[in-house]
Amino acid sequence: MAERHGHDTGLVITDHDHVQGAAAAPVTLVEYGDFECPYSREAVKTVLRTFPQASVMVRAYDRRHLIELRGLDLVLAERELFEGAVLMGKAALRASGIMPGEIDRVEREYRLRDCERLERQAETGDLHAGEERSFAAGPLPDEPPEPASSQSR
Repeated sequence: MAERHGHDTGLVITDHDHVQGAAAAPVTLVEYGDFECPYSREAVKTVLRTFPQASVMVRAYDRRHLIELRGLDLVLAERELFEGAVLMGKAALRASGIMPGEIDRVEREYRLRDCERLERQAETGDLHAGEERSFAAGPLPDEPPEPASSQSR
């Protein structure tokens, strides 16, 4: 068993691994540079087993990666690609003169629709499931379009 930072982890960690911090830390962050790594779920399971005292948080690349991590005892799993898109979208709306309240409403709706779509995809294993929930599909049948006057300054 390897010893790292003065703690027997039960896990072999070599100098080639990208590990920083104390093994007894209360929080463990996991980030992947290769979003197509076929071992990410197993690696996170190993981290959970090896560091049971830690609140484990994972930065997933996209929805496929997040779905792969589903069911693990994670405190947080954040989608890098999604959060970047939200930030850029909000900046574009601000730059277009959209009022802050409308930007907040659009963000809430975008996140809600995406969450519903992600749940359908995870349940069915089909990445096309829930496409009608995407903004590209337009307003949902039970939602009237916003009046043009509320969309800009």
